Amino acid sequence: MEVTLDQVRSVFEDVLQKRMTREEASVWAFSVIVASDNDSLTLVPNEKKDKLWKGILYLGGIDLIGIPYGYLFYEEDIIIEMPELSINKMRLYETKLKGKL
Repeated sequence: MEVTLDQVRSVFEDVLQKRMTREEASVWAFSVIVASDNDSLTLVPNEKKDKLWKGILYLGGIDLIGIPYGYLFYEEDIIIEMPELSINKMRLYETKLKGKL
């Protein structure tokens, strides 16, 4: 399995724009983790594999439930995490605002 930086970025963006549920993103992330456990994972580009892996692990827990109700990570938490993957925060805020108008 090959996972690119663009794919990981896309999953973050899809969650924030409600094109993918948090649960679907977590399932995707865990399929990547299983591929890694089976030594069948390639992260592209290789020189950013640490950032990619951090993003994949974050997505693996993106559906965790906090107390008392709701998700442990708010949308703002997700947006804060995304610059690690070089995702344009302003574009995400603008997109999020358009969806609320």
